[in-house]
Amino acid sequence: MATHVEKPLRIGLLSCLAAMAVVLVAAACSSQDTPRQYSDEDLALSELVDDQMISSSLSFARYRTIEEMDSDLPDPAVGVGHERERNIFEVTLQAILAVAGDSLPPDVANDSGVLYDAEREALHDCTIKAGWPDVQLYDVSQDMGERYERDYGLTLDMFLDLRHECSKYAATYPTLDPDLRDELLAKRRAHYMSAAHEWISAHPDLVVPVEHHEGANRPFEDRMIQACLATDDPEACAREERVTLP
Repeated sequence: MATHVEKPLRIGLLSCLAAMAVVLVAAACSSQDTPRQYSDEDLALSELVDDQMISSSLSFARYRTIEEMDSDLPDPAVGVGHERERNIFEVTLQAILAVAGDSLPPDVANDSGVLYDAEREALHDCTIKAGWPDVQLYDVSQDMGERYERDYGLTLDMFLDLRHECSKYAATYPTLDPDLRDELLAKRRAHYMSAAHEWISAHPDLVVPVEHHEGANRPFEDRMIQACLATDDPEACAREERVTLP
């Protein structure tokens, strides 16, 4: 079910970001001799981790459509200077966290365990209560709209609304005891935070805070400046890459 949605999006994102991260890690050039240490608040780390807390089963708790989901992703090609550096940091860390999701503890995994079972139970309960017990919420086949309208009288807009509302409902884990739910979600969150902290500690030159300050890391721009200076026409290269040569 969720596999049809999550894997194509994730594979495309990770392949792009993995290549970018390899380049930056291999040739990171900090604008400081000793990288500054940032707090979780400086990096908006809680917000980035929260984006990963919603499992693949509940991808549409926050978004009604795949297009809305895509449009909310930070674009590493957008902006110049600190804005672009921050976008690149965010998408790189998102890739790190997505990979960390593959090693979640069994009871809080994205594709099995207590939380997963509770998500699926709540989704099924929701479709039953809505009067569509046979509808597969994560069917994204090309003929989905035509088939649901033909078989159930359910238009595409009705399906999108149903998927979105049921995903929001399931994200509250209504079938779990609240204390158990909070314990399991805290466990999942701690796993992602640990992965983020481990990567940040290993790559301080690549860390970019939310707010710009003098001397903030600019790994992408430093890399591009080096590359442009090595070309026959550094000025033209700098204009194309939107960087300022020293």
